[in-house]
Amino acid sequence: MLPHTATGPSAEQPTAVPSTSQGQRHADDLALVEYLEQLGFEGPEFDTFAGRMIEHGLRVTHAWMISRKIFSECARRGIKLGDPPLDWSEDERHDIVQDTVLRAFNRFKRTALHARKWRPEGGASLRTYFIGTCLYAFADEYRAWLDRRNARRMEIRNLALQLGASAPIPTHHRVGALALDRAAARTALKALHDRDPRLAKIIALEAEGYSHDEIAALLDDGTSPRAVEGALYRHRCRIEKG
Repeated sequence: MLPHTATGPSAEQPTAVPSTSQGQRHADDLALVEYLEQLGFEGPEFDTFAGRMIEHGLRVTHAWMISRKIFSECARRGIKLGDPPLDWSEDERHDIVQDTVLRAFNRFKRTALHARKWRPEGGASLRTYFIGTCLYAFADEYRAWLDRRNARRMEIRNLALQLGASAPIPTHHRVGALALDRAAARTALKALHDRDPRLAKIIALEAEGYSHDEIAALLDDGTSPRAVEGALYRHRCRIEKG
């Protein structure tokens, strides 16, 4: 049975001082780590511990992303991410949270537990140490998301050029996005436009964040929102089938 540990702080105040003394909290955490080490950091009891830590990480990371506090917490640790984006969706935030905490726990297990990098004399409880790990994992996931978003915007810009229209140039340029093979993208997008100009426009508008209703209105050719959805669905099915 897992050793007793004090209840962790809330998602809104993950570093709040617990009701028990800090020394007792650290002693409890040390006893827990030593017990889990005896189990080889595996098995049902370790899985229970992992589930609790992951749940805590999800709550804190999600709350901090919603409030944008996660950017200031990263900056406080010297992690420079720039200004928070204004255009990411709830689905995108959800995916980043999930990937962040999974990446963080794998790193936490490898370094804090197996390599015993966490020490009570370091001043942080296990949960606080884990949230710190989540911040570094968030930086990795966020930068990867920026790369994907900017690559997609570059692709949309090229598609817009093929359509004879104009499109905004991404305001954030990272090395990964700039490494996109523009010539290959232009060729592929031109082929799509030549085959089905209407579909090319629908894909471009959806990638820019327009809803199906908005796309139908912008096409202004009698296309209904349901028809937009159907066109995108059939296109994705063709891609999956190769």
